[in-house]
Amino acid sequence: MSPPELENTLTNPITIAVAGPGDSNFDNTADLLNDWLGYGEADAEGYFEESEREVTLILPITSETIANDGFLTVLDWSEKADLPYIAVTDDSTGRKIERLLKEADAVHKVANVEAKIISLLKDATGEAVFVALWGEEGDELTERILSLADEAGIPAKDLTDGLDVLTFADDSADEPVEEPEPEADPEPEPEEAPRRRGRRGRAAESEEAVEEEQPLTEDDTKVEEPVVEEKPKRTRRTKAQIAADNEAAEAAKAAAEPEPEVDAQAVAEESIKAAAKEAADTLREQEAKREVAKVEPTANPWSKPYAPADLENRFAFHAATTEEKRNAHTSVRVACLNLAKFIDESLPDGREKSSAITKVEEAMFWANAGLARQNTAQAEAVSAPESASEEAGGTETQEEAPRRGRGRPRKDGSPAQPRTEDDLKVAFLEDEDGKLRRRGRGRPRTGEKVVELTPSEIQDAIDEGLLAA
Repeated sequence: MSPPELENTLTNPITIAVAGPGDSNFDNTADLLNDWLGYGEADAEGYFEESEREVTLILPITSETIANDGFLTVLDWSEKADLPYIAVTDDSTGRKIERLLKEADAVHKVANVEAKIISLLKDATGEAVFVALWGEEGDELTERILSLADEAGIPAKDLTDGLDVLTFADDSADEPVEEPEPEADPEPEPEEAPRRRGRRGRAAESEEAVEEEQPLTEDDTKVEEPVVEEKPKRTRRTKAQIAADNEAAEAAKAAAEPEPEVDAQAVAEESIKAAAKEAADTLREQEAKREVAKVEPTANPWSKPYAPADLENRFAFHAATTEEKRNAHTSVRVACLNLAKFIDESLPDGREKSSAITKVEEAMFWANAGLARQNTAQAEAVSAPESASEEAGGTETQEEAPRRGRGRPRKDGSPAQPRTEDDLKVAFLEDEDGKLRRRGRGRPRTGEKVVELTPSEIQDAIDEGLLAA
């Protein structure tokens, strides 16, 4: 390919649609798609250098596709490539689907997802390719898209096989071809015996000689049309299916070979030896059980009764009397709530999801119980020396400990300071006209810069009309 043609290929617009159940890790996916589509190396933040080609990405967002790890890897790659995608969805619902549809550049909600994807590829400007995550066997959606793409003349590549072109093979290619039987030599026709010429023989010959030739009719000039053999219908077969068919044929061929003769006497001797060994093992096992029964049982470590103080501490009411204890309990509840929300958003509905949330709830109860009981035990241990010093007549007074703020304690032991308004700043993107918008996925647009605003500054921007409420 000449340099001008190569340059046109690298700058020609391309539209790709991705679907399939196969798995592919991020590094492999990024290397293949970046080399093919012209994206560069990643920067310090992990974003790839922008491609010179105009790339359009089409993704089916359904409950089946978002359950595939390879499909989610392509979504992660599109974020690092700063490549918006067009979503094609059906009636599937869920928080994850709603989030992906909000992040899409355009959304098409249709009843037939595969037909809409092929329609978008046919109407695309420039090159159009369907990229399949085929894996081992594919799935129904991918097979339907591949079938429609083949009928529309759209090429298909396999992302799980190094972007190799998916081949379409005939099922009849592996069937043996029947050789035609040799035709028998035609039997020679019997020669006509010479007729005896009578008195009128010469006259008859003269009449035949002067007989006019009959003109050819339409039936005589009609040419037989050639018979067109129907070609076998093409079916889609992957490399893995062809290899599996070859292995099955070899196994059938091996099974057809005659089995070697078996020595009946040798088989009987092996059976007797195996039975004798099994009987000996059984006897040894029984003797071992008898020896174990003779040994005295060990003492049960849980046979001791609980201490009364331990039981009272377990079933007593422990009030959170200090701000520090209340903050500790609140931290546990907030952490468990965040984990429960994450499980609710990530897991499909079912018994497993319900059990997971119940276990998180139990973990919150046990954690708060541990804080309450431990704090009570420490308070009793601290109050004992103080009461002893008071009985001894001590007059020393201790300074009141400073109130604990939010956040972790400092290394020097001093409490953390309460959060100020500067600690609550939120990042926004400001364009050249001073308009603000919340910072989301991807890089800032041209002419935008990142600014951080406090809650009061955010309210002022809303009042001035620079930020939508």
